[in-house]
Amino acid sequence: MASIPHGTTINAQGVVPGSNEAQSSINPAVDIKATSIVPFDIKEPNAERLGVFKHLDFDGTDQKDRLPNDLKKFNNSITKEIFTDPNQVLRNALADQEIESFVTFELKTQAKSPADQFVGGGTANIGFLQGTDDRSKFNDGKGNAHATRMVVRYWIETVAKTVTIKPDQTERQEFPMISAAGVLGPTFFVPATTKVTQTTPKRVTWTQIQYSQNVTLNSNTLSWPHVSVATLGDTSTIEIKDI
Repeated sequence: MASIPHGTTINAQGVVPGSNEAQSSINPAVDIKATSIVPFDIKEPNAERLGVFKHLDFDGTDQKDRLPNDLKKFNNSITKEIFTDPNQVLRNALADQEIESFVTFELKTQAKSPADQFVGGGTANIGFLQGTDDRSKFNDGKGNAHATRMVVRYWIETVAKTVTIKPDQTERQEFPMISAAGVLGPTFFVPATTKVTQTTPKRVTWTQIQYSQNVTLNSNTLSWPHVSVATLGDTSTIEIKDI
């Protein structure tokens, strides 16, 4: 359950991880499917309307409605590939990581079909967004960016890496975990008081969470997907034991 200052409340639910919605395996390829931010006709979900919002054209020159107009200011951290499919950010985060195991599950505000495993959940919008407020200029029934559906998928992953512990050290040894994409992990350490007599490889693991959330906003005759993605790392400090 959540509330958005935009004027929307949501109630989403899903199956418990470990049921037939979940997946878990050793050394898996985490399957993160593509997602789109291109609006489509409300009555025709497969009819994308790329030309409706010019600022969604990555290479377009007429970008007065996009801030900043020039995406090069992000030093190529926002690429055309990411612009087309925001979930690429999640794949990039995993590029140099070893995922030992993972569980994935989905929460949503409405069933995809009558055969879905549950019935319930939903969104509620204030009158201004729905176009039912008499004082609103959107009272033609078409609404103003009211949320009709939310779906979010989570991946809870166990990340693994092997560190090399040196012998005969007089100071604390630290092993900060950070991926090539800049995702932070824990800092593992060996206290200076720990006696290490030989070079020792040690496998360490930690948990990180990834999610991709898609909120569909309807306005006039269009549905516009609003996608948010993130990789959440564990930044705690963990002592390496049993060396």
